[in-house]
Amino acid sequence: MAVVVITGCSSGFGREAAKRFGARGDKVWATMRRPADGDDLPEPGDITLHPLDVNDDASVTTCIDAVLAA
Repeated sequence: MAVVVITGCSSGFGREAAKRFGARGDKVWATMRRPADGDDLPEPGDITLHPLDVNDDASVTTCIDAVLAA
């Protein structure tokens, strides 16, 4: 099992990556600006939705702090 932080999980490659890593049993931190956009992500594994705006340093720090604390 790996811990994976993926940005841009509200759509596209980020969303597909979160699904695949989750399905194989990894701990996934699926990040996006609006976590409500990911409410329909299937959770076959351990997927945690977390807000992240990669253009905002405070947002990045808060997200990474949450990952490390978990």
